[in-house]
Amino acid sequence: LNKFFIKVDGKVCAQYNSFAAFSVWTFNCNKVGSVVRIESRKATYLTLAEVQVFGEALKTGPRPVKLRLRNCRQSSDYNGISRCTGAIDGINKRVWSAATQSTTNNDAKPWWETQLDEATQIKKVRIFNRRDCCPERLNNFMIKVDGRVCARYRSSKSFKSKTFKCNRKGRVIRIESMKRTYLTLAEVQVFGIMLPQTNAQGLLKLSDCSQSSNYNSRQTCSKAIDGVTRQRLSARAPMAITRNDANPWWEARTEAPARINRVRIFNRQDCCPERLGDFVIKVDDEVCARYNSGPFSVWTFDCNKSGRTVRIESRKRTYLTLAEVQVFGKLLPQEEAAFRLKLRNCRQSSDYRGKSRCTGAIDGNTNQRWTIHGHSTTNNDRRPWWEAQTEQVTRFSRVRIFNRLYCCPDRLTNFVIKVDGQVCARYHSKSSFSVKSFNCDMDGRVLRIESLKRTYLTLAEVQVFGFEYGPTSMSSQLRLSKCQQSSNYRGKSFCTGAIDGNLKQSWTISGMSTTQLDQRPWWQAQTDKPSYIAQVRIFNRQDCCPNRLDNFVIKVDNAICAEYKGGPFSVWTLDCNMIGSVVRIESRKRTYLTLAEVQVFGEPANKECYRQQEDFVGSSNVTASGKPCQSWSVKRCTRGTRGVSCHVPSMYVAEAGLTGNNCRNPVDYMRDRPWCYTATPTRWEYCSVPEC
Repeated sequence: LNKFFIKVDGKVCAQYNSFAAFSVWTFNCNKVGSVVRIESRKATYLTLAEVQVFGEALKTGPRPVKLRLRNCRQSSDYNGISRCTGAIDGINKRVWSAATQSTTNNDAKPWWETQLDEATQIKKVRIFNRRDCCPERLNNFMIKVDGRVCARYRSSKSFKSKTFKCNRKGRVIRIESMKRTYLTLAEVQVFGIMLPQTNAQGLLKLSDCSQSSNYNSRQTCSKAIDGVTRQRLSARAPMAITRNDANPWWEARTEAPARINRVRIFNRQDCCPERLGDFVIKVDDEVCARYNSGPFSVWTFDCNKSGRTVRIESRKRTYLTLAEVQVFGKLLPQEEAAFRLKLRNCRQSSDYRGKSRCTGAIDGNTNQRWTIHGHSTTNNDRRPWWEAQTEQVTRFSRVRIFNRLYCCPDRLTNFVIKVDGQVCARYHSKSSFSVKSFNCDMDGRVLRIESLKRTYLTLAEVQVFGFEYGPTSMSSQLRLSKCQQSSNYRGKSFCTGAIDGNLKQSWTISGMSTTQLDQRPWWQAQTDKPSYIAQVRIFNRQDCCPNRLDNFVIKVDNAICAEYKGGPFSVWTLDCNMIGSVVRIESRKRTYLTLAEVQVFGEPANKECYRQQEDFVGSSNVTASGKPCQSWSVKRCTRGTRGVSCHVPSMYVAEAGLTGNNCRNPVDYMRDRPWCYTATPTRWEYCSVPEC
């Protein structure tokens, strides 16, 4: 026993390397874990007379556990043979083989992802790199949970294995390279805590099913909602199977209109899982999720649509096979769709003969026989449009359109409905309608109806139903000052144009803030004092170039709180939920950054707060129950304290910089929020410090 390591859960906490033998030796360890390992560093007979371990069990609630990963996909399969499953097969071989490692082709920004069955608090992601060749492929990548970045790695040095702290809630973990490369993963391990289910995720009962055809008299649509989740076809486990149709489909209905949050599909595993390789999921004929990738066993799709009819529709010729379909969400209250909203500030692409104004569609007159003032009508434009605004940010539940009758109803046969520039509903049919309601389920202010062909756009009446967000849900508007931006357009368009209170969205050089054509241009302003930033609302330029704001992030004190990547919008509100004072809008492309107005909602922060993976350095020195904190330098136990050791060794205190008696959250001590030792028989407690 002269050369050995002591490890806790695979991490070295102490080592011994000496020519001198010993009789009894005590090692300081200071690690949290459950498995203690003594490992010799040489070929020998390992002999131990006795091993004693001192410490105490942690009482910090559920601890992160290694999560089971079974569903995965990746951007491509190297030579069609190196599947994503090679990274979750439990084999940590560092020498490459197509069966035991996942490898993509030489893609631009290749990715690999896996999905958990339920929402989980992801704590850590451990990645094992290939060792026999090319470890530099993993030197510039990020880890995302449900589309949000939780960790990044960029270095000229490669690693053998590395553990990344994550601290995000979600189900889908993605590893995405930031360069063109072959993405190779020897193994991926994820550690976290399963979250309790909420009522919003309740399993909804499905009935009234149908499908495009029946493979035989037993494989009917009802077999996908019979509660049997076996994935091997048998007499005891029949499935819903269609014939070999072009674009086959299956659908079922909920008991009543519902907010459908997720759809889970169990695929057949004894044969033909590739049949479910390219399909869409629809709610009331609106696409809520898409899948186009390799075979899977069980996959859960985020949907977030309101309606009754759930439809799974293949986009190829195949036998559509479903072992089981589960839908999660909650039934909508009856009153949710009953509130009619007031529209104002309308406009349209043109006025027919200069007389048929946009106001004809919001005058309350639902008479469908045309008059020049009773309807809104444009000229014969290419892709004509009509739009109007609500008084404040609104949840658009439904949009009802009254069509012109007795003439030309076919003008409304190919159009989209948009909220703040984002499509919420479509209509494309050879048949016309008289009155039709469209489910929308989107937040915003500006409603637009836009034809997709050259025509006269005629609307007898437009009605909108939903909910206006009151001041309480938006908090109060915070004053912004001390603004800056990356540059000033022509030296005249200053940052103050975005905080002058002018909500007009047609450009003037002094009424908007505009930068030069910069790489990743930015704008920022400051609240009067540190505040809880709940939401940020951006008014986009509308007379030109709204697509300049289609890819950007919002930061609070240089930490990303929201990101946007999508089509042009008029007004958009983003949830932020961070504490800080400097609000920054930063484009992720080369462009002119133009902001008509920026509004920030929240409230002044009167309390200290902590952030995950950052040292808390506040002045709080009292626990959540009111007990005073004891100085970190005190090593003695208070009388009555249970446990052998009351405090961490002095070496650890010095390394962690723990001084005074303030609440702290040393990262290596595996407690997830600020805490302190107490001057009472209760050894330690958490402090009442909120998360930022």
